[in-house]
Amino acid sequence: MTTPKLRFKEFEGNWNKVKLFQIGSFKNGINKDKNDFGYGVPFINLMDVFGKNSISKNNFDLVNATQKEIENYSLQQGDILFIRSSVKPEGVAETAVILEDLPNTVYSGFLIRYRMNKQVNLFYKKYCFSTENFRKQVLSLSTTSANTNINQESLNLLDLALPNLEEQTKIASFLSAVDEKIVQLTQKHELLSQYKQGMMQKLFSQQIRFKANDGSEFGEWEEIKLVDFLAFNPRPINKPEDSYHALGVRSHFKGLFNKFNSEPEKISMDTLYRVKENDVVVNITFAWEGAMAVAESEHDEGLVSHRFPTYLCDTNKVNLNFFKYRFTQKDFLSHLQLCSPGGAGRNRVLNKKAFLEISFYKPCLEEQTKIANFLSAIDQKIEVVAQQIEQAKQWKKGLLQQMFV
Repeated sequence: MTTPKLRFKEFEGNWNKVKLFQIGSFKNGINKDKNDFGYGVPFINLMDVFGKNSISKNNFDLVNATQKEIENYSLQQGDILFIRSSVKPEGVAETAVILEDLPNTVYSGFLIRYRMNKQVNLFYKKYCFSTENFRKQVLSLSTTSANTNINQESLNLLDLALPNLEEQTKIASFLSAVDEKIVQLTQKHELLSQYKQGMMQKLFSQQIRFKANDGSEFGEWEEIKLVDFLAFNPRPINKPEDSYHALGVRSHFKGLFNKFNSEPEKISMDTLYRVKENDVVVNITFAWEGAMAVAESEHDEGLVSHRFPTYLCDTNKVNLNFFKYRFTQKDFLSHLQLCSPGGAGRNRVLNKKAFLEISFYKPCLEEQTKIANFLSAIDQKIEVVAQQIEQAKQWKKGLLQQMFV
């Protein structure tokens, strides 16, 4: 069938299916010695294409190229760059269309240029090479060794179904509007995240203070050590005989993650430790990199090794949500690094005694709660926008499956 499942009502009839070699030609990019980089003419490399579907003038890397090379590896409006080799299969033959002439610009040998001899809508080219059917063809003709690769010969054999120019334009305009919505939501997400970071800095440095419900000023902040409100609370159990729910802690204060169906035979320890919701969990091997988090409900009863000590927070002294935001600050990370002596990576192990001696300033519980609630409200807004971005991306993915052949 050469008609899409989802179509604008004013169009009918079959699309024209062609092989890529019938409507254009391919050319591999330029390969240069490492000494030729850093000066010369603009040079588009793999990372300028990866994860994008279009390229305009930009601050590209530079490469030393002769005039003949500039002519042979030129880029003009409408050219399409294919990624020739990728570590991950989904990256091979990713494409980006050149939206404007790029004079005196060349492209990497990790890329293949496709120049069409048939008129196709410029913005339609952003989408027609990323449809599910086209990607299936790409993967079926790719070869895999250390990387997944595709060559000109295989690309020439790929099928592309094209409607008339009017329908191409309509499809491209519609999908461009979807992309614009995703861009707007992404910008909103970034602005909210920046606002949150700025407010945390001002709140924890006391540039901004909340007032009590009756309008009065809260008292001075007081210094407190972790040992004053965190209690080491291991819950040892024998290693399960069957697959189990394991947990890990991400670096950069990105929270815990679940590892379901973990296999007990793959670990040498005979004893593991249960985690409960609201535990403070630290990865002593990567604490210096911010591997510290508070367990959520989804992590309850997960298991960790002895490298992940768990602590209970005395909420009569410190609001746990306040502390969750407080320990993500740069000064706290510096303390974690100072408590983790040694060389880089796994050789830097957190000194648990020194960890509990870390101190910071805190307000009274009422002000802690106000700070935590304020930051939680921002987080909720950030999460809503993140969900909207994901929904828009999934919607676009569905459109790409249904609006193309």
